[in-house]
Amino acid sequence: MTLQVPLSPPPVFQRARGSLSIEASGGAGDVSRLKRLRQEGSYRAIFPRSQRGNLEAVLINTAGGVTGGDRFSTQITAGENARITMTYV
Repeated sequence: MTLQVPLSPPPVFQRARGSLSIEASGGAGDVSRLKRLRQEGSYRAIFPRSQRGNLEAVLINTAGGVTGGDRFSTQITAGENARITMTYV
């Protein structure tokens, strides 16, 4: 008699997903300002204060590191006379 053990399906790992959309506009006095912000999933942006007049954005994956199967979407728009500096952490 042969005992057959059914194979279990491979594990399904949780994957990080997120999208981020940032739009900046140029303002009076050569200062860029945040016009629109949309954040979804584990993708976030923080905005430290800038002394130079441009908009600074730090992009963060709150789920941790990026691995195979993770999906992130980024859209950055700088309007007329706007300046954006971005850093991904």
